[in-house]
Amino acid sequence: MLILKGVIVLLLLMVIGYKLLCIVEGDADLILEKDTEKEFTKAARDEDSVTIRRRLTFRNRGKQAAVVSDCIARTQLPYEQYDGIEARGRVERVGEPREDDYFEAVIVDPHKSMDIDVFITLKARKGQSLEFALSRMVDMPIDIIYTTFSRRPYEMVKDRIVMTAQEAANSVGVKLVDED
Repeated sequence: MLILKGVIVLLLLMVIGYKLLCIVEGDADLILEKDTEKEFTKAARDEDSVTIRRRLTFRNRGKQAAVVSDCIARTQLPYEQYDGIEARGRVERVGEPREDDYFEAVIVDPHKSMDIDVFITLKARKGQSLEFALSRMVDMPIDIIYTTFSRRPYEMVKDRIVMTAQEAANSVGVKLVDED
């Protein structure tokens, strides 16, 4: 019985020691800075669609490296709100474009940062011209959803940015129409 108590005390001391080590060594503190660029700007245009871009920054303020393993842009434009535009989002690391919309995992070292580009492709629906559809556009929230982990287990984080109707209209050079 004395040996069992000794083993339990030893295990307890090991757990406490590990927790103290983690406190001293710290952990990652990853944040998504949304003020790298304040507005969306046009990145590409074709006959049917326009793609606009906004740069954001992951910053690790912690003492340990952080891993960003997934990152997606989820547009929040239901057809009940506005059915003239189909909106699709994707996220790319700056300087690492991909054609498959896959976000490759990346390590963000302590006190370092990494820029990402959020691309939103807007396409007119219902036989409308892109200009007509964007002149009646509404503000569109975009959820930036990413998975991160470090010393702690993974966590899924959701941040929100907004593409204004004015930014969308500016991307094709039209003025917003007030339909009230």
